[in-house]
Amino acid sequence: MSLLKRIFRNKFFYLAVVLEIFSMFYPHMDTHYFWQTPLYYFSSADFLYFMLMPLRHGIGNLLLPFVAALPSAIFLAQNRRSKTDLLMNYRYGRRRFVLNQILGTAGGAVLAALLGLFLYTLLVAVASPWHQNIQYAWRNQYEGMPFLLLNYVTLMLTAITWSLVAVSLACFTINLGVVVGGTFLLHYLSSWLLSQVLHISQWSPMVLQAPDIFYNQSIGFMMGRLLCWVLFSLCIAIFCLNRCFSHMKE
Repeated sequence: MSLLKRIFRNKFFYLAVVLEIFSMFYPHMDTHYFWQTPLYYFSSADFLYFMLMPLRHGIGNLLLPFVAALPSAIFLAQNRRSKTDLLMNYRYGRRRFVLNQILGTAGGAVLAALLGLFLYTLLVAVASPWHQNIQYAWRNQYEGMPFLLLNYVTLMLTAITWSLVAVSLACFTINLGVVVGGTFLLHYLSSWLLSQVLHISQWSPMVLQAPDIFYNQSIGFMMGRLLCWVLFSLCIAIFCLNRCFSHMKE
């Protein structure tokens, strides 16, 4: 897992973790108590409230493409810029090259996204009381853990999807800005197209990433849509990585 070692040694991985944490803290930043007495601020409501608030009102949907692209997909563009992909051509066969890139890319994105969310969850769990009079129907059962677990899963699958989109873009350019910016643009445009043009918002990446607290439809259908996105992006990534490998051999 040399690619994963490179991920942990690279500043972009930690930047992605910081972005995920920032997306969770963002809704609190307009309150002066958050800056002056943060522990008192997080003790003013219960754990579930402070977990659901940023999931519903945060900017995680906008920052997710950056979180997904920064940790690992950027390495393929760096390899192509430095010509180290030629060495990979001799060291790995096609199948191993494609597999390593996909596993490293998806793994880096998932680790960054979930680590950022976990660190925020840990802080809120320590600083906030567990029982208040805030009720969200079934979401409040068992301290809201089933619903929060659902959010971890949806974030993980969404991160995988857009990390694979990012590595697909990296197959065509050595410009790191194009890789990261292009991932963000595709994420935003696909969400806008599905929600505003085709009016099938239930398929929108932004909608699927963070389920609404009032969502009362089938969770199975939600998971199915997320897996369709993963499979779609996986097919694109395999095609693009095979094409990239073929060009390296020329």
